[in-house]
Amino acid sequence: MPLRYAMQVLLIAAMLAIIPVFAAAADAPKETPKTTKPSVKPNPKDKNAAPASAALVTESKPFKFITDVGTSIGEQKDFTKRILRPITETANFFLKVYNLKPTCFEDYAEHYSGNKFEKTIRIRVWRKYEEFLTDFQKRYKTKSIPGAFFGTISEKDDYGADTGVWIREIGASDESMSDEQVLRFMYHEMGHLFMRTFILYGVEVPSWIEEGTAELFEYRRGNGTHPEEEREQREGWLVEMLAENSLIPWAEFIKVKNLDNLDFTWKDQTRSQIQYVQAWSVLEFMISNDGRQGAFIKMLHKFKSMAETQEQALLSQGLRDEAFREKFNPYLYSVQEKVFKDCYGNDLLSVEKLWKDWIFKNYETALKKAPIMRYHRGDWQLLRARMSKDPAAKKTALERAEALFMDCTSASPDLAEGYVGLGRVALEQDDLAKAGDLFAKASALGSDSFDVLLYGGMAKVRSGKAADAVAPLTKAVEKRPTMFIVNFLLGQALAASGGDVDKAVTYLKRARDLEASEAPECAMLEGAAQFQAGHLHEAYISFLRAQNLRPEMPDISLYMALAQAENNEREDAVKTLAQPPVSGAAQLLSKMIAKQMSGGDLPLPKLVFTSSGWPTIDFKGAQAAARDQDTGKDKDAPKDAPKDKAEDPAKAKDQFAP
Repeated sequence: MPLRYAMQVLLIAAMLAIIPVFAAAADAPKETPKTTKPSVKPNPKDKNAAPASAALVTESKPFKFITDVGTSIGEQKDFTKRILRPITETANFFLKVYNLKPTCFEDYAEHYSGNKFEKTIRIRVWRKYEEFLTDFQKRYKTKSIPGAFFGTISEKDDYGADTGVWIREIGASDESMSDEQVLRFMYHEMGHLFMRTFILYGVEVPSWIEEGTAELFEYRRGNGTHPEEEREQREGWLVEMLAENSLIPWAEFIKVKNLDNLDFTWKDQTRSQIQYVQAWSVLEFMISNDGRQGAFIKMLHKFKSMAETQEQALLSQGLRDEAFREKFNPYLYSVQEKVFKDCYGNDLLSVEKLWKDWIFKNYETALKKAPIMRYHRGDWQLLRARMSKDPAAKKTALERAEALFMDCTSASPDLAEGYVGLGRVALEQDDLAKAGDLFAKASALGSDSFDVLLYGGMAKVRSGKAADAVAPLTKAVEKRPTMFIVNFLLGQALAASGGDVDKAVTYLKRARDLEASEAPECAMLEGAAQFQAGHLHEAYISFLRAQNLRPEMPDISLYMALAQAENNEREDAVKTLAQPPVSGAAQLLSKMIAKQMSGGDLPLPKLVFTSSGWPTIDFKGAQAAARDQDTGKDKDAPKDAPKDKAEDPAKAKDQFAP
C-alpha cells in the first residue's frame, strides 16, 4: 500500500464507526466559524492580480472546492479550474458507470440528516504541505503522515468545539506536486467516496472491492493524468507475480480487511504492493465486458440491500455503539461469496484461474505492440530485490531480472530499456563501470527515455561524476516532477558537484516532502550544499533537522559542530560535540576547535563529498595542512594530501577513532 494512502484505511474505519446509527446533533458552537472567502481589497486595474490572503472557495455541485494555491486571486482561480474541471468530469463519468443519480451525494446527506450532514463534498488543496498536515493531524487526532485523505468528520469551530455539522472531505497538498499528481490523489480518494455513497450504510465493503475501486479511479484511461505507462508497468509486474507464484490466493485475498492493509504497509512493503496491484487487476477483470459490468453493479446493490436488512435486525436486538459495530462492520465479508455467485453466476474462488489466464492473455496481446513489457517484468524483480531483507532472495531476484533484461535486448536490440535494465542490475551489484557502459549504450539508443535519464544519472552520481549527472537528471525531473528519487538524485548531484546551491536545496526539499521516510538524508544533503556555499547558519539548521528526524544518523553532530565553528560559534560547537555518544572523531574535532579558541591558527577540517556523492569530513587534509604550517611548506600542496576528496563516512569514523 503506498504510504500516501496508509491513513485512508483508518479514516474509513472511523467513518464506519460513526455513521450506522443516527447521532443526535452536537451542542451549538460557541462561535460561528469564520468565512473562508478571500478578504482582500480589489485592485481597480486587475482584480485577479490582487494578492490572495485566504483560501478561495468555489462551489460547483456536488463539490465545494477550497484552495490557497497561488499568490494571487487570479492564480487561485486558474488552479481551481485546472483541478475542479477534470474532477467534475470524472465524477460525471462514474455516476453513469454506477447508474447513480446526480443528487446521490445530497441523498446520502439526507439519509444521515440526524447528524446534520453537509450536502456538498469538500475538496481542499493546501499550498503548503506542513499546513495540510497540521490541520489533518489536529482535526483527526492522529500522528499519521498521509499524502492525501478522504474522511467523514464533525466540523469544529475556531476553538476546536464541534459545530454539530458533519462533512465529507478530500484533502491534499499541492506543494512539490504537478497537477497530474494532485489529480491522482483526488481520483483515488473519490473512489472511496463513490463506494461509501453507493453502499450508503456504514458497513465495511470487502477491501479487494473498496481498494480495487479506488485504484480503478486512479488508473482509468483518459482521466487526464496519462496513466497508460503505469498500467503497462503493472501488467508486466503481474505476469512476474504469476510466474513466481507470489499472487495472493483468493481464499486469503478476499478476506483482507482495511486494517490489514495498513499493517502490510508498515510491515511488508512487498505484500502491500502485491495487494494493491492485485486489487486493481481483479476489479479490471470483474468489469472487463458489459456483462461483467452489469453483474458488478448488481452485486453492489445486493450489498446495499443486505446491509440495510442487517442494520435493522441488529438495531431491533438493542445493539448500539461498539456492540453494534462489532457485528455490523464485517458483515459483508461473510456473505460476499453468496452474493457474487447470485450476480456473476459463478463461484468467486473458482474464478481465480480465469483471472490468471486473463492476465497472461492480455500480456501476450500487449507484447506484440509494446515490447517494453519485458522490461516491466524485470523491473518487478529489481523492486523485489531492493525490498528483500534476505541476501539469498535478493540474489535470486537479481538473477531473474538479468535474464529478463537479456531476453529484452535479444528480442528488441534497438530498445534502450533492455540495456537500462542490465545497467540497473549492475548498479545493484555495485559494478559501476559495467553500469556506466550499459547506460551509455542505452543513451545512444534512446536519450529521451526517462529510465535512461534517471538510472544513467544515478550511475554517474555513484561513480564520482556528479557534475555529468546534472543534465540528464534535470531532463528526468522535467518528465516526472513529483517522483522522489529523481528529485533526490538531482539535488545530490548539484550538491556534490558544487552546483547551484539554491537549486540543490529546492530539489532536496521537494524530495523531502515527497517521501517522509527519506527526509533525514535529504536534510543532511541540504546542509552539506549550504555549507559549501558558505551559508553556515542555514547549514546548521538543516543538519539539526536531520538529527531531529533521525538521532542515530552517523556523524551528523560533527557536521553541526563544524558549521557552528566555521560560523564563529566555537563554544556552541564544543557543546554539540560533547553530547553523548562521543566518538573518536568528535573528540578530535573538539580538540581542534579548542586550539582555535585558545588563539591557535590550526585549520579546521573541511566538509567534502565522497566519490559516491555523500558528505564527510576530511580530517586528513586538515592534519596535512597543520603539518605544512609547522614546517613552512606550501599549505595548498601538502605532500601526503589524499588523492580523493575523502573516504567514505564509515571508513572515516573508524580511521580516527582513538
